[in-house]
Amino acid sequence: SIGELTICLGPGQNRNGWFRTLRNLNPRLSGNQRIDVGEKLRIPSMLVPRYVEHCAGDSPLLARARQLHDATDEKEERFDYPLQEGGT
Repeated sequence: SIGELTICLGPGQNRNGWFRTLRNLNPRLSGNQRIDVGEKLRIPSMLVPRYVEHCAGDSPLLARARQLHDATDEKEERFDYPLQEGGT
């Protein structure tokens, strides 16, 4: 997913991270949709070496990104928060 790639790529050369850039370059994908093997993905050329090093094959960063993507919060607690005047 674009979210997983964002974790793998890290913030290198972009202090805000790469999620928005990747989403803008790949509007047909949602941020949490898994990308099929062989599917074409547009990324800035400056990220290709970083992708190969950190996001391909058996990368530990890729494994961690997958764990985070697949994680769920088993607590289904919901709570209501009364908005205070002037709050957001």
